[in-house]
Amino acid sequence: KLVVDAEIERSAPPEEFRVPPSGGRLSSAESSPPKGGTPNAHPTTSAEYIISEIKRHKRGALLALVALVAVTAVVVYFAYSRYAGGSSAGTIRSIAVLPFANTGGNPDAEYLSDGISESLINSLSQLPGVKVIARSSSFRYKGKEVDPQEVANALGVEAILTGRVLQRGDNLLISVELVNARDKTQVWGEQYNRKATDVLQVQTEISKEIAEKLRLRLTASARQQLAKSEATNPQAYELLL
Repeated sequence: KLVVDAEIERSAPPEEFRVPPSGGRLSSAESSPPKGGTPNAHPTTSAEYIISEIKRHKRGALLALVALVAVTAVVVYFAYSRYAGGSSAGTIRSIAVLPFANTGGNPDAEYLSDGISESLINSLSQLPGVKVIARSSSFRYKGKEVDPQEVANALGVEAILTGRVLQRGDNLLISVELVNARDKTQVWGEQYNRKATDVLQVQTEISKEIAEKLRLRLTASARQQLAKSEATNPQAYELLL
């Protein structure tokens, strides 16, 4: 009997080929894959999961992307506007007009360069929201080579307006420069080549240009004040000087 039992045991099929007791049918637990998975599926990575979710919700992902781009654009715009606004000439609210230099070497024309400087002080003082240093303070620097930053600190202003006047017969060459004293950068500069009889018109143009560079909104009364000097008779103006 022992010999027979040993032979039967050796002739039995391997474990993997044995027929289950249920007659060859697998139970539901054995035949169905794990819940939420597939047979022989490898683990899903984070990137694959995100991609699959985007594919499943294409419309929502597109709307989210558009919203993100819009928000980013708004943030960048306001950040740039704030930076540009803080560093531009629009923050300048105080100016000193230094005596214009008479570069022609003719002492008889000295009155002209001084007169232009004084007229600009009077015109700019009419602009709203701008502090203009009086002639008695700014004319202390007449005929001196000065550093704009040092003068600005001494007078308590943010910008310095300087100029040169060259008279040759009936012609005038007027050079003007507006300097931001905080960083010594040029805010604006211009040259005017006109007849001596157009000196009042040039002064009005300079005042308007400065107002524009400072981004000032001129009121009707301020515009009238600037226009008054232009309407003055040039010959009477020259006699007054």
